[in-house]
Amino acid sequence: MAGNLVIKQNQEKQNLIRAAFKSACIAEIKALKPGNVHIFSNGHGMTVEDFMVSAKISAEEISAIGISLGERIFNSVSKTVEQVGCNTNLGIILLCAPISQALFSKQGAINIKNIQNSLNGLLADLSVEDTKLTYKAIRLASPGGLGKKDKYDIQQDPNTGLLKTMQHAEKYDRIAYQYTHKFKDIFNFGVPIIKKKLGEKLGLRWSATVVYIAFLAHLIDTHIVRKFSEKTAINVSKEAKILEKLVRKTKKPEEIIPKLIKFDKKLKKNGINPGTSADLTVASLFVTLLQEFKE
Repeated sequence: MAGNLVIKQNQEKQNLIRAAFKSACIAEIKALKPGNVHIFSNGHGMTVEDFMVSAKISAEEISAIGISLGERIFNSVSKTVEQVGCNTNLGIILLCAPISQALFSKQGAINIKNIQNSLNGLLADLSVEDTKLTYKAIRLASPGGLGKKDKYDIQQDPNTGLLKTMQHAEKYDRIAYQYTHKFKDIFNFGVPIIKKKLGEKLGLRWSATVVYIAFLAHLIDTHIVRKFSEKTAINVSKEAKILEKLVRKTKKPEEIIPKLIKFDKKLKKNGINPGTSADLTVASLFVTLLQEFKE
């Protein structure tokens, strides 16, 4: 009987994770996110359809039962690259896979409130094999803007756990920073913003736009830093801060859309893609929807 209960609980978790992850990815791609791919505009050699396909494929691997974090990351990336032919969601997977793993790591019924606490213990115990598979996934995805130092690091055969690797990378990568700082940008910044906007009945799509602009305004987008420079990333953040005041206050999103589209065109004209801000947006939507769907 106990075995049947565990199977049932894992299946419930799988269904919840799959639904929340897919919905988060779709909401993000439908949201107007200046500089990033969205339904208003493709960009950077990628299309909306690429991201829709990626969401469907990776949702199955993100929600798989009985696999390690390294396997979850590598399987998600490899299946996506195989189907889409390019890296559309490495950052998303690196952020969402540990959240999924944390849910599966605790026996018993789903307890969304303890996800962040579960993550701490989970990340501290990650193995060298998890690191190897994560490196393999990163090499396969070949993320844009990867510097020589980064390439040198990931080409090596790792001999440390994944958390220690992320501690090294946190100085120049905001996704790695989440691993070493309890995913605080997501739980303490992104999720509260989305919940507030949902409470104002402005919808999930607009909530995604608002949190994306907020991330871009308050955090230096490390994807922009890698591809261009810290100065460029800071200048983009300054422009985003002006828009943030508008998107946070408005009750009529349609009045702000022309300004967002203008910013979008400017960034894409210069080849600037705030990819880290978009990845943090998906992860924040994922956690929010895990809570919303469970309730």
